[in-house]
Amino acid sequence: MLTFLCSAALLSQDPTAPTVAPKPAFEASETDLDFWLGEWVADTHDRQEDGTIKINKETATNKLTRKFDSKVIHEDFDLPGFHGESWSVFDAKAKIWRQTWVDNSGNYMAFEGGKKGDEFWYEMKAPRDNMRMRFTEIKKDSFVWIWEGRKQDGTYGQVWRLDYRRKS
Repeated sequence: MLTFLCSAALLSQDPTAPTVAPKPAFEASETDLDFWLGEWVADTHDRQEDGTIKINKETATNKLTRKFDSKVIHEDFDLPGFHGESWSVFDAKAKIWRQTWVDNSGNYMAFEGGKKGDEFWYEMKAPRDNMRMRFTEIKKDSFVWIWEGRKQDGTYGQVWRLDYRRKS
């Protein structure tokens, strides 16, 4: 009986009817991350045990370059005691950016993202979906990068902040 109902449902669908794709979570194009290319220095904002924020000037460096016929953006991030690299690629068919991150702590993370208003977002897809990064206050020679974690109530809170300035 179930086979008959499934077959009847498939046969009753109009194959010429247009399908409506769901609206993507992001607007994305292959030039969205061009602002990020180049060499950067960043101030880190570290939360102290008493809840205050300590700003460490020019602690981090980051270098971003296009590779593989300019289809891929490679990131090389350094902070004393911490080194990571990412590979970002624009998926033209899905109209979304995808990033893979690895670091010297043994972390592997996969992200998907694109533009949301004046910001660029990457949302973690693996190994969990509880973190995201936001590029905000984007200007020619500076931007703010915010790493956020999802709380139990479903909202996001800032975990880490970097204030980037382009190296001269």
